[in-house]
Amino acid sequence: MNDPMTADEAACIESHRLRLVIDEDAILARVREIGKALSDRHAGRYPVVVGVLDGAFMFVADLVRSMSLPCEVTFWKVCSYGAGRVSSGAVREVFRPEISLAGRHVIVVEDIVDSGRTLRYLLREIRKAGPASVTIVSLLQKPATADASLCPDHVGFAVGNDFLVGYGLDLRGELRHLRSLYALA
Repeated sequence: MNDPMTADEAACIESHRLRLVIDEDAILARVREIGKALSDRHAGRYPVVVGVLDGAFMFVADLVRSMSLPCEVTFWKVCSYGAGRVSSGAVREVFRPEISLAGRHVIVVEDIVDSGRTLRYLLREIRKAGPASVTIVSLLQKPATADASLCPDHVGFAVGNDFLVGYGLDLRGELRHLRSLYALA
């Protein structure tokens, strides 16, 4: 059982008129399942986990702790939303991993696959590096992801088209701290 919601969290949820979509216990249970699946899939390997910043940082931390194999962790920061609720349509790279991905078993960890633009960009760049394999993990997947080549190997939850916040996902830099996932009203 996780810690009860604080008064500050409750006030934040009420003031932003947020609707609970997936609670913390369900998130953590699913993360453990994905961690086990990745551990089984990559047994005997030393994969590199590439977290996509900023939204996936909490998911990466919990996922790596749930895996039963050693791994290297790095991050790739790309932006497509800016300050709004709708993607700008352009992916802007802020920084990329400094380690070589050549010959490595790469696990890409996304917070959410929506239009697929960010994931398409990352996969193109990662494949240029010549990895041994690429496994895609996303906490969330929206129905708009129709491109089968962008279908993650592991998805935490299929969600609707609501704009979601919490568990690392934000609105203009806010609400990442919430332990559950919420839809904006």
